[in-house]
Amino acid sequence: MAALSTHMSELEAVSITNPTEKDFSHKFNGEEYSVKSGETVHLGKFAAYHLARHLSSKMIQEELAELKAKAEKKKEKFPDTLEGQRLVYDNPERRKKLYLILKDKIAVQEVVKNYVRKDGFIGQMSEYEEFVSSLSAQGATA
Repeated sequence: MAALSTHMSELEAVSITNPTEKDFSHKFNGEEYSVKSGETVHLGKFAAYHLARHLSSKMIQEELAELKAKAEKKKEKFPDTLEGQRLVYDNPERRKKLYLILKDKIAVQEVVKNYVRKDGFIGQMSEYEEFVSSLSAQGATA
């Protein structure tokens, strides 16, 4: 019976929300999935987690592009390592984006566990925890 319950949990529906101002599309197992700006969709766990990871990466890339443009405008050096740290490793910015998409700390942890490099956490976990607490205080799901 344990194998069946494990299999069933893999099939459970997970909600993901696109918190960006742009529609998002990405493929999972060769099939294109789209989530419009502001839309919440319900997908199987694997598809939802895969899309959440890629949407969070897109959000991070856009944020990094803005930071880089600001640094160039001010003629400041942009840290070469920042992009790799934010896109590859577990860090507060990745978790914040995932939380905005999944609205669930356990789901964020599962995505990090399965899709993000786990050589250690870069940054302060308290930054993520404070972010979740502030959203929870505003009425978001914790």
